[in-house]
Amino acid sequence: MHVDLITEHPREALPAALSAMAARPDVHLVMLLGCDADGHSPESADAALRACPKPIVGGVFPQLLHGADRLESGLVVAGLRRPARVATVSALSSVRSDELADTVEPTAEGGAPGDTVVAFADGLSSGLAGLVDGLFDVHGLGVHYVGGGAGSLSLKPSACVFTRDGLLADAAVVARLAVQAGLGVRHGWQPISDAYRVTESRRNVIETLDWRPALDVYREVLERHGGGPVDGPDFFEVSKAFPFGIERVGGELVVRDPIARDGHRLVCVGEVPQGAFVRILQGRPQALVEAAAAARRDAQQALPPGAGVRCALVIDCISRVLFLGEGFSDELRAISRPGERTIGALTLGEIANRGRSCVEFHNKTAVVALLAD
Repeated sequence: MHVDLITEHPREALPAALSAMAARPDVHLVMLLGCDADGHSPESADAALRACPKPIVGGVFPQLLHGADRLESGLVVAGLRRPARVATVSALSSVRSDELADTVEPTAEGGAPGDTVVAFADGLSSGLAGLVDGLFDVHGLGVHYVGGGAGSLSLKPSACVFTRDGLLADAAVVARLAVQAGLGVRHGWQPISDAYRVTESRRNVIETLDWRPALDVYREVLERHGGGPVDGPDFFEVSKAFPFGIERVGGELVVRDPIARDGHRLVCVGEVPQGAFVRILQGRPQALVEAAAAARRDAQQALPPGAGVRCALVIDCISRVLFLGEGFSDELRAISRPGERTIGALTLGEIANRGRSCVEFHNKTAVVALLAD
């Protein structure tokens, strides 16, 4: 894999950086990762994206990772030297499941067991659950899934998915790579409540828990555990330390981040299915760092026998940065290795599977994909 890091005027440098990477004869796919603070827009990016002769997969994220560094500005341009099939899903929030499957289906043609499916999507789209289901319907078990939600930490909708069709909003880009990988997925958040049944929900909005207003239940649990008030203007400053965990049979809880109130309803990043059971979680900084280290170990152990690491692709949640603060550097040290090429993004939700399990959309989770050489 070829990797270029652009730190000087990334938005203005994008056309030349993209053209230089695409001109390499051994590059089959360009992965393009940008920072929201740099002000990428369709007006500044579309001409260069549409002129690129190679497939593109990527997005604009709150922050990026390069080596052991966390970047609030910059552009990571990576050229993959293995064949890849790519598809773009437009109007993600309204696309029907059969239309989504038809769009993604060509990426599975000629695939082999152990391939890696990379997917980046608008992290504020209401169609994320349908995307994840569609990916699994098309690619099934036997492949690795890694990716995440693009967008701004302001949580305002924006064009944020890099594709050869331009910089798109409410969209996803999917690539199946002829690359094997070792994958680790951990979060480190621990339950502090009993399980509550989601008695009413609407996609990513929890309306009632055990037939009580969701905000009332949430408030009571936080008051018992020293959480701040949830009725003030700084809801997310409180809620970032107390996510939900959706129970899964035989697996680690899948985390959902409550980011806003809507009356007595709670708005999350990612769908919370009606009928699911959830617990309220709390984190300790050391437990989160240990979970990231465990994700790295899991990924290493899952590599094919005898395979080396060509690149570490790390998808980590921006809300872990907000929770850990300066302590996030400890998490990066737990994941990265000296002399190893590490790239990644701090995302609005993470896409990954564990071993041979179904692919999930996660929040507040560290995902480490070690791409084999």
